[in-house]
Amino acid sequence: MDSLSKAFKKRPLKPEQEVVETADELLIDGFAVRFVSKVQTEKIGKDVVKINLEFFAKSYR
Repeated sequence: MDSLSKAFKKRPLKPEQEVVETADELLIDGFAVRFVSKVQTEKIGKDVVKINLEFFAKSYR
């Protein structure tokens, strides 16, 4: 279990982001994330989902 999941068990998190995955795209709060190669989800609470996302980008800063 990672540190974020452990923290959730001690004090509930209240994330605000909404993620939608369709056959064609992945949206985070309505913004498309392109070139997604992998998505893994794990429900860790009633209203909390841990999402691991892998995608390709032009650069990282």
